[in-house]
Amino acid sequence: MSCELFNLILAAEEKSGLFTADQLAGYLVTALFTAINLIVAYIIIKKLVYKRVIAAMREREDALNSELESAEKANAEATKTAEESSQIIDDAKVQASVVIEEAKDNAEKQAEAIIQNAKDEAEIIITRAQEDAEKLKRSSIEDMKDDISDLAVQVAEHVLGEAIPHEHLVSMAKKHTDEVVGAEVKQNG
Repeated sequence: MSCELFNLILAAEEKSGLFTADQLAGYLVTALFTAINLIVAYIIIKKLVYKRVIAAMREREDALNSELESAEKANAEATKTAEESSQIIDDAKVQASVVIEEAKDNAEKQAEAIIQNAKDEAEIIITRAQEDAEKLKRSSIEDMKDDISDLAVQVAEHVLGEAIPHEHLVSMAKKHTDEVVGAEVKQNG
């Protein structure tokens, strides 16, 4: 069946005149010139254009590779800088906490020193006040003793008259006043 079909196609072509010897020779010449044109075009393109195109492509590839490498370097440097910055920040935080702790310790020490100084000064003031009060008390007692002795001598002189000498009355009044005041001081003190 396929042979019959082939024969029919050949018969139809012979009638139409597509594949006549003259036409086949024209087709062959056209094919030959086309092949020669393609070969010449290929050689011209290869000799003149191909090297330039390949050189431009290589140059572009090198430029892209160079840009890619510089981008990778910049990225690596940025990452390194970010890590260094992070480390610097962490170190600064640690140093800040150390400074704050030291400041707190110093403030506490100063507060303790101020409190201790105030306590010491208060004790000194209290001690001085007590000493001053004691001196004032003694002075007042001495003044009172003298006043009481003088009063007793005056009373005794009025009562006894001139029977007992004045010096003797003074010494007795002083002795008696010292005994009474000393007993009172011991009781109250």
